[in-house]
Amino acid sequence: MIIDNNLEYPLYLQLYEYYKKRIVEGEIKSGEKLPSKRYLSDSLGLSVNTVTKAYYLLEEEGFIIAIERRGYFVEHLSNINVGNPIQEVSSFKKEKSQEIIYDFSSSAISEGEFPFYTFSKLYRQVIEKYRENILTNSDPNGKLEFKVAISKYLRESRGLIVNPKNIVISSGMEYLFQILFYIFPQDNIFGVENPGYDILPSMIKSRGFGVVPIEIGSEGIDIDTLKKSDVSILTITPSHQFPTGTIMPISKRLQVLHWANMSSNNYVIEDDYDSEFRYVGKPIDPLKSLDTEDKVIYMGSFSKSVAPSLRISYMILPESLMESLSEDAPFFICSVPVIEQMVMAEFLTNGHFERHLNRMRRTYKKNREAAIKALEKEPKVLDISGADAGIHIVVEFDTKKSDSELKKEFLDAGISISPLSEYYSGEKPSRSKFILGFGGLSRDLLTEGIGKILQIL
Repeated sequence: MIIDNNLEYPLYLQLYEYYKKRIVEGEIKSGEKLPSKRYLSDSLGLSVNTVTKAYYLLEEEGFIIAIERRGYFVEHLSNINVGNPIQEVSSFKKEKSQEIIYDFSSSAISEGEFPFYTFSKLYRQVIEKYRENILTNSDPNGKLEFKVAISKYLRESRGLIVNPKNIVISSGMEYLFQILFYIFPQDNIFGVENPGYDILPSMIKSRGFGVVPIEIGSEGIDIDTLKKSDVSILTITPSHQFPTGTIMPISKRLQVLHWANMSSNNYVIEDDYDSEFRYVGKPIDPLKSLDTEDKVIYMGSFSKSVAPSLRISYMILPESLMESLSEDAPFFICSVPVIEQMVMAEFLTNGHFERHLNRMRRTYKKNREAAIKALEKEPKVLDISGADAGIHIVVEFDTKKSDSELKKEFLDAGISISPLSEYYSGEKPSRSKFILGFGGLSRDLLTEGIGKILQIL
């Protein structure tokens, strides 16, 4: 998240604009819970009053609704007014919105596990240690200390040997893609997973590139479709495909790399989604670890492993594209504040991150087991997939109701959960599958919410 203390634009309005944009563009969906005011205050270094003013504007505009003792939730899209709050505050009467009690969204994390004390201590240490150095601009692609820390983490956890100078840091995956859009000529065609990250195709099209959806099977993308297409840039999540949870086997990974090596213009963008959380077998090596020809752009993020509001992501660019970055997009400057980069560098190098991940893994493993136990013997549950890693599973239900009917009934019952069909381009699947996130609920609420879902079916 970009909050710039140097701008004359008030901090609460920056925060307001950030959430308004994500809600309007559909990145945060109806019924999803926003971070608590205390959480945002602590994680962004803002006063609670600043966050309160931002949330007040969002509520007045109808983007969110406050539910007593539950927090703030995104309003139904039909209720949202996208007017300008600075010029005109809406006076419409909001419809009654159902309280969200069970948040099964795939992006929800366990906020109670966030290491507030550790981060507050690291912020103080960084200020004392670096003082004036945190006030100066960093390298356009990010602070070297942070990039060295990331490269060390990737070597130890993912088996990647990375030159820190090839790491580019920015505020979220969307910003990294914007950088790539400037690097690649516009005659390139992107291949995207279907189903896949629902915002990505529209992002690509908005910059004038062609998009080809490639179907996802039991072992990942359809290689034959890829080879027959005009795709030159392939975006994939091979270690834990989003949203299906499919894991791409080594044989298919080698086929993808063979395709990439067939042309000097071909590249693969690997989003190592949810790689930190694996519950069955050994961790899956990233595609980048097999990349002998330097054709894979590797992307990673701290959104799931630390907190979404940090908005810190990174990518490893091939050497040839590093040259293009300096020539074609020299105006891109790292949008992550220097102090946050230095705090994260300390968090990574001093063992804090590893201990935090171990706590998160234990919590999510127990949540996963509770969810599966509540589902696996139910006759209305036909299949559970994608359970080997990540913080969501895909559940197929035996029901005669449509996905839209079910989603409405779930929302009316205080349940936030998304059908898999929302992530497809073109023809939707006939079977009723839902993405059930288990990261943001206590185990009691998790099993209670699943019981409510089964009653509605």
